Amino acid sequence: MYLEEYIDNMRQSPYIKERICTNGVSSFNFTRQAFFKEHWTKLTTRARGLFIDTHTNSIKARGFDKFFTIGERRDTELDRVIENFNYPVNCYVKENGYLGICAGEKVDSSYRLWCASKSTDTGWYAARFEDL
Repeated sequence: MYLEEYIDNMRQSPYIKERICTNGVSSFNFTRQAFFKEHWTKLTTRARGLFIDTHTNSIKARGFDKFFTIGERRDTELDRVIENFNYPVNCYVKENGYLGICAGEKVDSSYRLWCASKSTDTGWYAARFEDL
């Protein structure tokens, strides 16, 4: 599916919210309704910290797909998870719900970091993440 069509499908979904950021960038995230009604599709699981430059139809930055706890869904039952691991396995502790996203951006002849938090590239969280 081409990115332009993908963007249109996300915009039409009642379970995905678009937030206009700066410089033609939009963030796409699943809604609270998707979360509480467990409406998980390929679109809603991917719409998590997804930033797209809607002028060029290019992905600016993205977090990672929505993930589920062990046993939350059939495909995350322990026997299935173990069966489908790709080894070696890396494990991480998720400290909190804070999502920081960083991408490289060319400005003139140099690069700089472009930082955002869950759904915006402005505000305290995005600025704090850039400071870190």
